[in-house]
Formats: sequence, structure tokens, C-alpha cells
Amino acid sequence: MQSWAVTASVEVAQKFLDTAIASGANDMSDPQWKLRDPDAAETKAYASALEKARGVAEQMARSFGAKIGPLLYATNQNRAVTLWDHGAF
Repeated sequence: MQSWAVTASVEVAQKFLDTAIASGANDMSDPQWKLRDPDAAETKAYASALEKARGVAEQMARSFGAKIGPLLYATNQNRAVTLWDHGAF
């Protein structure tokens, strides 16, 4: 059995696999996928999550005849950021 390690974009990896299969390869195991820019992907994911959360909050507020205000608290399970001190009032 031969073993190869290849680092390539998804498009190139797909062409490589298609060629390998056409040439008789019948086993591929444990592909490892990595992002080119994980920080940018994380930033985009946070922005998307906050946008979705805001939409949910707006929908809930409308159902009660209310409006949402500024963000008071956000967390990503690794760290929390408090934007308003609940004990200040």
C-alpha cells in the first residue's frame, strides 16, 4: 500500500482524487482539512452569529410589542464580555 500526503486547495484536491480513483486507487482515509485564514473565518462566524441572534431578539421583542436595545452581554463560551454592569442601577 502506498501513502501520500498532499496539501492543496479543495478544487485541486478534488481533481487529484478524481485522477487517483480513475487510475485505480480504492482507499482514501483520514483527510485533514485546514483553513487558509482561520482568524478571518472565526471573525466572519462571530459576525454571522451576532446577526442571527439580533434577528431572533428582534422577532421576540416584536411578539411582545417591544423593541430591542443595545447589546448588554455576549459570549462565545471561551470568554465573556459584559457591556453593561447590571449592579450599576
